[in-house]
Amino acid sequence: MSRTPERDDAERLEEATGQSRMPLSQGRAGGAGSGPVEDETRGRTSGAAPHQVDRLAETISRIASTTPTMSGLIEQLEREGVKTIPSIQSGGRLNGMSYEFNGVRINGSTLGRAYTAQGLQCKLGVNYDPKRDDPVLARALARVPIEDRKRTWTVAERDPTMAQGERQARTRRERDHHGLNINERQILNKVGTFRVVSAKDLQRQISPSNPERFRQDVKRLVARGLVESQSVPYDKKGDSVSILTLTKAGLKAARSDEWMPQEQRLYAGFVKPNEVKHDLAIFRMYEAHSAKIESAGGNVQRVVLDFELKKAVYSELAKANGLPALEYARKKDKIAAENGLKTVEGRVILPDLRIEYETADGELAKVDLEVTSEDYKRSQMQQKARAGFTVYALGLKASSRCSAIQDGPEVVAGLLSF
Repeated sequence: MSRTPERDDAERLEEATGQSRMPLSQGRAGGAGSGPVEDETRGRTSGAAPHQVDRLAETISRIASTTPTMSGLIEQLEREGVKTIPSIQSGGRLNGMSYEFNGVRINGSTLGRAYTAQGLQCKLGVNYDPKRDDPVLARALARVPIEDRKRTWTVAERDPTMAQGERQARTRRERDHHGLNINERQILNKVGTFRVVSAKDLQRQISPSNPERFRQDVKRLVARGLVESQSVPYDKKGDSVSILTLTKAGLKAARSDEWMPQEQRLYAGFVKPNEVKHDLAIFRMYEAHSAKIESAGGNVQRVVLDFELKKAVYSELAKANGLPALEYARKKDKIAAENGLKTVEGRVILPDLRIEYETADGELAKVDLEVTSEDYKRSQMQQKARAGFTVYALGLKASSRCSAIQDGPEVVAGLLSF
């Protein structure tokens, strides 16, 4: 473990901006030349004009005012030119709803809380009975091309009314214009989102029952120059781990995949081999915490790596570099708050990972997560606690260091051990 949490903050600011100033945050350097290749083209808008959003909301509200069933709502919306795109968890729970109107897909949360899957039921009075409505949801989803979906849905596969011929036809359609199958596209999307992922961890998530298929998918992606695979020494015993990252061509392919949420930043390329252990733990931390979010009825919207947050903070702070010390400190507090962060002892404390999600009630929320290790000192643990982070431990046993933050965020000791 060689993450360098004690590194001088002024040095990191100089790396990121070409200038030096007051300390910012502890963590890995975010300077030019040391970070990954990043996707700069993705925005946070749905592409819908305000009048489209208003008209869609009015249409849904009008139909829902008759207190229909979920099946009835979907069928009436389709008659008025609105496609519904449901999100179904692997356990079978309806936990999200998007709409396609005049060729533009709009998330329910973009329209407002009442138009999410939960909001339709709790706020607009739409009655949802899984036994009655799931076949209609399945057919609605089956009519949506796979490239227009936001993430992997499972209800269509569970629909007993879907004919074998339709299943086969859909499988053929599931290859995009790059000629990639579903698993290959998921690999590109996950690896691009987290920059570096353990092949073993990714196989467990994408193809748990068929590891050989996963290996063949990775082999094809490597042969096409979309993914790079490396075996990296993992510990002093000489054990190694196989890790994956995107090439620039892979980044381009993932970026053009409409299956990927438009606001999600993507990355390519290895950064620091001596930080692989820490970086791989970030994906495991995401797996653990996203499962908690989904079990509570939430729906993950996107993830934010520390690279993105550092860039947002450093770029703005560099503009204030010429201010007097007191004014500069105030400006730093303001920049931190604008990015949902806190300053502690004059430093902007940055998490390893942020998950932005929609709650079961349709509210937008976020959680900041941090991977800790034995390299962390008590003072650093306390700073993370004061910043409000949820902390996961990388092979860290309960100790005095953990006790420093037990009154703050959650500590999951040893959960991320490899």
